[in-house]
Amino acid sequence: MLSLAFEAPEEQSFSLKKDIRGLSNSESWSFSLNHTAELPKEETLVWDNSYFGNDAPPIFLVDKTRFQVIDMREQDSFTFEHSGKSEFEIFFGELALSAMLPENFVIQRPYPNPFRFDTQFNIALPTSTGDYTVSLRVFNSQGQLIHSQSVKELKPGYHSLTWDGSNKFSDELAPGMYAYTLQINGETSYTDAGHLVKN
Repeated sequence: MLSLAFEAPEEQSFSLKKDIRGLSNSESWSFSLNHTAELPKEETLVWDNSYFGNDAPPIFLVDKTRFQVIDMREQDSFTFEHSGKSEFEIFFGELALSAMLPENFVIQRPYPNPFRFDTQFNIALPTSTGDYTVSLRVFNSQGQLIHSQSVKELKPGYHSLTWDGSNKFSDELAPGMYAYTLQINGETSYTDAGHLVKN
């Protein structure tokens, strides 16, 4: 069973097809997609972007579950693997880009975990006067550093970092448990740590 939920004040009624709004610097709409299936299922959100025109203000769909940002003027659909609950927000207006920036650091738990081929870290970086550097370090059960990678000059917003389960020599690692630290450096810093299980 699949359900789509839009949150709105009780006194507000609007069609899910059209919603007419006054001009403002920014507007946002939050909604969730709920799925009762245990296994991930491919879903597609579709919209008609022919109404926007070339002079329309920016409009973005933010997948807050998978940390992806979609320019709805450039694309007319978004396909994703979904199980459980997925959270979305649409940002519209001249200030949409700044409005959708996260207020705090968010590092989601790596997914999938356990993993076989690769695992992904989704990261939200808050507003900053400069760029960020994100560094991933992976250790074996003896505490030895076996892999490190760094991404520099990341702007505030939503990003993903993927590890393919290999060591610093690009050799595939044996199944087992590994520890990781994820360090974010910028105007302010943040560190996260945890464990990964490779099948």
